[in-house]
Amino acid sequence: MNVKKIFLVIFLLLSISSISFFVSYKFFKNYFRNKKNENENFKHLPNSELHFYRADLDHDGKIGKNEKKLTWKESYDVLIRQSNDPVLLEKIADKMNINKKLDRSIRVALARNEVLHQAEDLLISTGCVVPIYNASHVFLKKDFLKGVEHNCYRNTVFDNAYCEDKDKKKDEITVCVGTEPKTLDFPIISQVQSATIAETCSRSLLFYPDRENFRNELGIVIESYENNKTFLDIYIGNFKLKKGNTISNDIKDYEFIDSVYWDDGKKIDAKDLIWSINRIASPITGSSFRYFTSVIEGYEEFEKSELERIKEIKKSNNTYTFYNGLSGIKETTGEKKASDFNSSKKDEIPSLRIAIKNDQSPSIFVEGIKSIILAFSPRHRMTKNTEKENETLVQDWWQYTSNNKKDGKFYFCCCGPFKAEKINYQNNGEMVLVKNDKYHNKDNIKLNKITFKFFSSTEAAETAFNDNKLDFNCFFSKTKVKVNEKGEFLNEGFNKVNLPTSKYLFFNVNDDSLDTIVHPDDSPRVAEKKRQKARYIFSLLLDRNHICNVCEKGLSYPSRGVVSGSLYEMYIPKRNNDGVIDIDNDANSKDKVEWCTRNGYVPKKYNRFEERGKKNENELFEIYLGSEKDDKDYEEKIKSLKKRNIEKALEIADEINLKYEYKDGNLKFLNFPSISIICSNSESLEVFQHIQNYFKKFGIQINIDKREFNYVCSAMDNGRGAVYSSGYSADFDDPLTFLILFTSENSCNFCQLGKNSYHKSNNKRNKDVIKGLNKKK
Repeated sequence: MNVKKIFLVIFLLLSISSISFFVSYKFFKNYFRNKKNENENFKHLPNSELHFYRADLDHDGKIGKNEKKLTWKESYDVLIRQSNDPVLLEKIADKMNINKKLDRSIRVALARNEVLHQAEDLLISTGCVVPIYNASHVFLKKDFLKGVEHNCYRNTVFDNAYCEDKDKKKDEITVCVGTEPKTLDFPIISQVQSATIAETCSRSLLFYPDRENFRNELGIVIESYENNKTFLDIYIGNFKLKKGNTISNDIKDYEFIDSVYWDDGKKIDAKDLIWSINRIASPITGSSFRYFTSVIEGYEEFEKSELERIKEIKKSNNTYTFYNGLSGIKETTGEKKASDFNSSKKDEIPSLRIAIKNDQSPSIFVEGIKSIILAFSPRHRMTKNTEKENETLVQDWWQYTSNNKKDGKFYFCCCGPFKAEKINYQNNGEMVLVKNDKYHNKDNIKLNKITFKFFSSTEAAETAFNDNKLDFNCFFSKTKVKVNEKGEFLNEGFNKVNLPTSKYLFFNVNDDSLDTIVHPDDSPRVAEKKRQKARYIFSLLLDRNHICNVCEKGLSYPSRGVVSGSLYEMYIPKRNNDGVIDIDNDANSKDKVEWCTRNGYVPKKYNRFEERGKKNENELFEIYLGSEKDDKDYEEKIKSLKKRNIEKALEIADEINLKYEYKDGNLKFLNFPSISIICSNSESLEVFQHIQNYFKKFGIQINIDKREFNYVCSAMDNGRGAVYSSGYSADFDDPLTFLILFTSENSCNFCQLGKNSYHKSNNKRNKDVIKGLNKKK
């Protein structure tokens, strides 16, 4: 074989190898690309989540590779958990370069605030929560009714109420706080009217009618720190401080007066409180306030064991039993006697000890026991077989019917100032409460009877008040309210208190009403980005100032966040010349600094510390907090604000290829999706008429779906509908009370963020893609 033939053979072999390599490369490349696409599509099948969000979880000021394309659970939920971990927050404070010379509690507080601010920024950046205004609590009250109080979560308190009527002695009143209550089962209460009724007849350990002071009610809580662990020792009974009115953490400062009792005469014991805590902690109960108990040792183990029993529970008519509860709770009855409190009483004092997890703060649980949600539940009346090991809960035990009786008495049992005498939970029905003679503070309760009336419409409640059939009413239309230039009521009987309550519109992230702007070939992430930006446009165009000043009669002011403007920050950060975060002493010299003054809402980049509160071109939307009553340039400022927001809306519209006409400052969209808003009949018609007419100018059709209140609640709970109108009131005096409601598992997460049922239009699209992949195979 000559040289030419050898070279030819070698050339042919190399050519064949190259072709084989190229074919193999193309084959495997296409195979893995299809496999990746297949996996990507399978990832977004029903019961999975979109990896769409980003968050600075290590708090180094940057969004790293592992902090992108996260699920809601991997981003928002993590931030909320971090905010309640003081050990982790101390490490985060180091990363944030917070001055190590500051007290540990201040460093942790500063770090926690930044974590919560970032969580709120992330929430607003979804576009699903559209803040409208911070609401005042407005109500109608007869002049002779005195001493009515309100706590921070809008519940009306009648403990110190009395009637000052010269013509006749009156010791009973009739009130209306809304439609019939959805439930009076404490852990699952979510309505103000339910909470107000529950607060009137039952109590938790600590009680406070307003945000400035609270008192010991059915016991005392002593916090201690032993062997690197925090404990809460709870003693149940009627105690009083030996000196002064300041709540003390020293057991020596208290005197035991007497035991406390249910309205049927049974002594309240430690098992009642343990039962109440376990009921909230159990996922089977379905309480949106489980986070109150999440700091207790053994929470995760108990939650897991309860979830394992859910399948069995469903087979037994939805009843359930408690065999074991949170391991971090131990009954200690008998370890303290009345003599330890210098009392002549001989009884042993019911008591328990709660162990708090090492990496958690007890403050969340302590806040919980100020709320009616963690009221004492009457275990002895709510359950069957209470003397046996397993205790079966009676469903709807709070219903006052002839069937709901035990030993000849109704299951519903109270430990507060009043007890139930008659209940009819229908529209135009009533619930009659009479003074509880077993209540420890009964001698200071002046009213003998309170009748709660339930009306199906605000018109009926307003008529009843005008006809003197109601003495107190907070169920009315604000269109009837008239105020003067000073903001004073011109109508007789109207009153107002400022409380941390906010009003929103909630977009359901799983609804497909915005999908008219989504292309069939768009991936789930691209589709959601388009929907997100459509929600941005809606929020930008919303005329909050008109709603507050005209529709709300100047009784509310525009909101720029999820957290109410009535909540404040204790410490304000300021970076010193060395780049270290310290306390802004100038800010702290002021009376109070609102939480929302430092909101960022910058969806394009992470925002921290001194960047907050400053004007930023990337800010999602702008608001003006001034009023036409006190600002002569009000109209000009509002006009300028609207122009800036419209220009920003146009930029977003271009990004998602929305068609529009814009000439001489007038904007009209040509293909913006129509939007349906579900709201209750009790809400102001004027607000929604304005929204409907105002958006019509922009070529956007808004449909208002007015429904009964309970229908709206059911729709929000089950994710039926595109947009809901609703609001939140604080459960405790902390931003977390609002932000925790949007975690994946919270039943009050009406936006459905992180819920298992992913967007239905994507589900169909994914099935079509997978069918195509199967055909190719």
